[in-house]
Amino acid sequence: MSRTTPIVHKTRTQLVVEALRERILSGDIAAGEPLRQSALAEALNVSRIPVREALLQLEAEGLVKFEPHKGATATVLSVEQVTELFELRAMIETDLLAKAIPRLQDADLEKAERVLEQLESAFKHEDAVASWSELNTQFHTCLYQAANRPHTLEVVHGLNTNCDRYIRLQLLLAGGDSCCRA
Repeated sequence: MSRTTPIVHKTRTQLVVEALRERILSGDIAAGEPLRQSALAEALNVSRIPVREALLQLEAEGLVKFEPHKGATATVLSVEQVTELFELRAMIETDLLAKAIPRLQDADLEKAERVLEQLESAFKHEDAVASWSELNTQFHTCLYQAANRPHTLEVVHGLNTNCDRYIRLQLLLAGGDSCCRA
């Protein structure tokens, strides 16, 4: 930790969101699997309140779906939905990058290069799968941020969250670095 790294306080709900998000994205919680609040609370050693709040946040991210008389489940995306998500990403991200390119500074490119090196290193270690999507997001954010389009960037992050489990699966099946820069 450097001298300038701030100490970030996280609420129980934030910690539960992060834990459940990672379990969904990694496939530990399968698509369509019921998410019982009491069981999750017990497994995470928290009360049901942060679990309920976390599930609501994950629903807003598109990772959880609430159904009447059924409760919460991890979302299941069809091939058509995944195709649509990737088509949206292609449209939005190319526009965002086009707007960013004229404004990119050397420092932005240097930062992106450092993150890319970390990402390529992480691809070589299957136990680093959890860091792949975060580093991938950091890399693309370094390039897109110069566009100064915070709302568009937020949309891209939401699309990336929804695509993440499929990107991870593809990267694992393809051997990580062979399809880098998803």
